[in-house]
Amino acid sequence: MDPREPNARELHGIEYLAALDQRLTEYESVLRRRLQETPDGWRQYRIAEAAVDKVITGLYGTVPEKTLKHMRRLSETGQVIIRPKPIVPVDDPQIVLTSVLKVLVNTSIASECSICLKEGAEVKKCKLRKALMLSAPPKELTDGPRCPYADVAVGCALGEYL
Repeated sequence: MDPREPNARELHGIEYLAALDQRLTEYESVLRRRLQETPDGWRQYRIAEAAVDKVITGLYGTVPEKTLKHMRRLSETGQVIIRPKPIVPVDDPQIVLTSVLKVLVNTSIASECSICLKEGAEVKKCKLRKALMLSAPPKELTDGPRCPYADVAVGCALGEYL
């Protein structure tokens, strides 16, 4: 099978299987004594560990290099958290390469902020300004009626804000 990009649900499933594989390996020594005291527990644990390892290795062979790099970053910086499902849906944080974030921020500022004439209350309601403040706050915040990103757009070469 040729490597192809997984869709969002497939990627999410691969991420969970990778986390399971990592945790089975990580907790093997911690659980070993208890598993050995359980009838056939240690053997079944090792079988599960080997099976999950084979599955995740096989899945890695079906995805492109870019996805493998994403999985490596996720395993190095991510953590598995079990918590109750929220009643109201919330946004899930995502891992994004800095180069990708730069493209998004620079394009947004070039296309929107460089021609923006909003002031005062309009600035505070701007969804793009709020998103940019969370992901790429400007180096200097000015006290004034204008948006800091409009000032960034004026002070930099087009598309070179970050």
